Amino acid sequence: MKNRYLYILILGALLTACSGHMEVSNPQLQEAESLLWEAPLRSDTLLNTLAHANLNRYENKRLELLKAHLDLKLRQQLQSEESMQALASWFASHQDAASAAEVYYIIGAYANWTGDNTTAMRQLKEAERLQPTGIIAGMTYYKMGRINEEEQLYEEAESYYSRAAEYITPTNLPLYQACVWRELGRMRSDSSKNACFEKALGYARQTNDSILCLEIQYAAAASSASADEKKESIRISRYLCDSMHMKRYAYDIVKYYLRSGQPDSARYYLDILAQDSTAKEWSNTQYTLWESQYLHALGRDRSAYLELLDLYNRTTARTEQQIRTQTYAIAQRYDNEAERAKNLQLELEKQHLYFSLAAIIALVLIAIIAAIIIWQKRHTRALLEKAQTRQKMALMREELELRRETLKRVIEQRVSMNKSLQEAILHQQKDAELPPWADEFIQLSTFTSPSQWNEFVEEFNACYEHVLSHLQEQYPDLKTVDIKVISLIILGIDNADICLLLGLAKNTVWNRRNRIKQAIGLDGNTNLDWWLINEYSIKRMELNDN
Repeated sequence: MKNRYLYILILGALLTACSGHMEVSNPQLQEAESLLWEAPLRSDTLLNTLAHANLNRYENKRLELLKAHLDLKLRQQLQSEESMQALASWFASHQDAASAAEVYYIIGAYANWTGDNTTAMRQLKEAERLQPTGIIAGMTYYKMGRINEEEQLYEEAESYYSRAAEYITPTNLPLYQACVWRELGRMRSDSSKNACFEKALGYARQTNDSILCLEIQYAAAASSASADEKKESIRISRYLCDSMHMKRYAYDIVKYYLRSGQPDSARYYLDILAQDSTAKEWSNTQYTLWESQYLHALGRDRSAYLELLDLYNRTTARTEQQIRTQTYAIAQRYDNEAERAKNLQLELEKQHLYFSLAAIIALVLIAIIAAIIIWQKRHTRALLEKAQTRQKMALMREELELRRETLKRVIEQRVSMNKSLQEAILHQQKDAELPPWADEFIQLSTFTSPSQWNEFVEEFNACYEHVLSHLQEQYPDLKTVDIKVISLIILGIDNADICLLLGLAKNTVWNRRNRIKQAIGLDGNTNLDWWLINEYSIKRMELNDN
């Protein structure tokens, strides 16, 4: 059961770690993404084909994002803001900050196109918070610059255009590169603006878009203080207005002709300016102002012109003041929301860190518990094996003791049988000497012959773990007769029986005992029997156990 919980926890940790590493594997979807900025129409065709393809969940979300982006670029349409917000939340929850930032950029760009700059800036700030990279970052800052320019916050606009240039310049998208550097040149008033216009014109020529090149040249000429450059800007405006039907450029032409004293030409371009539908409110205001200028140029209704001009100036000043106040309030709200979002992000990161630490601690605890269980099992097994070994040793000792007792009883039976035989023969024959056949039988049952001694030594070594050979190695002065005496002493045989078994006299046995003590190094007070049976045998057994 514990192992099952451990596997589940490890699997959950792996899924959590791998959830932020999803990738697009469909080659057509990757091609559609690469064509989004360079050839939107081809990208749209590919996406329509992929709508019926077998895509995974992440690729379906990317397909939905690309469709929304293409709708914004090609048709200025957008899905509902709620569905786009849900899409951004989905990407953010799956740790795909770049895709989430792109969704917020799309919402902000659409809000800017519909005139809702407050919503646009809020969404673009979200895209900036997610730290997008590449073209998305560049276009996010480009849109923020346009919004600040519309609200006449030119310093803010220049700052955003500069940041946009950092991300868009390294890309291979000359159209957007040209637009960014054109706007950056329009915002600057120092000598660097000419370099900005040159860069913009160089990128525009790569697109083979002649109108874009003319617009950049017009912006460069209009921002110059030189009279020749001003004339060049009027020439470009007249071409764009007459040949390209870009009616908003009639504004500068009307102003030029009125100041040059050519009211008839100004009237013609005033009518064109009134037809500008791309910026209807701006066109109407400019038309009203320059209509009054036109009437004044004809010498008619000077008082009405002055009255209208004063009204226009007061209205413009009041509108600008309202815009500044609103912009300051909006900026404050943006800062507050950004700070709140930053704090929320920090809180989420803390919670993620705490969860990771808790998971690591849980894994460590599980590993420790598993190690303890394994150690406990091994320790129990070792104790069991040790107990079994001790039990086996006890059984072996019991068997050894039984074998020793058996050997001793056999020797004692031999001695008893020999004594009985000698007494019976001597009592029957009334003679002090045994007949040859009885003497031969007794010798066969004693250890006077080598064969009998070898059989006895083999059995004795099996019972006493080669004590005799160890004695001979340790005390080389011991003779064969000494070893025989020692073996019988260890078995507990008394001196009389030793004399019978070895065929020796009693004095000879006593002399051998004294010689053995001297060879071993025992003093006269030490009992040889006790030392051999207890001290030496026990030490040998302890040595073998170790």
